[in-house]
Amino acid sequence: MWDVLDGRFLTAEALARAAVVVAVEVLLLGTSFLNICVIFTTADLYDVIGCYLISLSVADLLAALFIVPLSLYSTLDPNWRFMGDNSLVCKGSAYLQIALFCSTVYTFAWICIDRYSAMMKPSRYADQSLTRCKCWIVFSWLTSLLLCCPIVVAQMQVVFLEEAQLCVLDWSATSAYSMTLLVLVFLPTIVTVFNTGYKIIRAMRNPDQSLFTVQCE
Repeated sequence: MWDVLDGRFLTAEALARAAVVVAVEVLLLGTSFLNICVIFTTADLYDVIGCYLISLSVADLLAALFIVPLSLYSTLDPNWRFMGDNSLVCKGSAYLQIALFCSTVYTFAWICIDRYSAMMKPSRYADQSLTRCKCWIVFSWLTSLLLCCPIVVAQMQVVFLEEAQLCVLDWSATSAYSMTLLVLVFLPTIVTVFNTGYKIIRAMRNPDQSLFTVQCE
């Protein structure tokens, strides 16, 4: 899988690209590991929002451990190309990328719902226990992992994108699956983010009216 790097490919441009990838790797590893450690070891931070932040940090950490190193090696060895289109390495990389992205999108939606409940329905916010938060996080991760399984088990086209040094799903050849992800992942999240964000901003602009609404509830 890993061949000895050919010195002819180590040009100034390749090294510059590799330096950028290394910087991204260090940033993802450092920030995600630091966030996880700080939240776990600080009792005041280990709350509902803290759990959601841990979920986001875990996604970044997995990307730094399994995706970025492959991109770095591909930058230094142009002939490797993730072992070719539709290879197991290429499909596995694309699967993990999309699964982590879907999990992150779901987590942002839960954060918006949590902040909306805290501001607009404080009397009910006590129901948002830490256990319930963890259940939503597990649900988001399992849903993301299962939704992306067809990338690996089905005959879906995965291609190497040289500009990004990553393997990506050929969306033009998988229109039905793309629409499924749009309906099940992105559309609900977009509606949730805009709806909760709009109501929070409206409440901040009209605090008297929002206070009356909260008291009625």
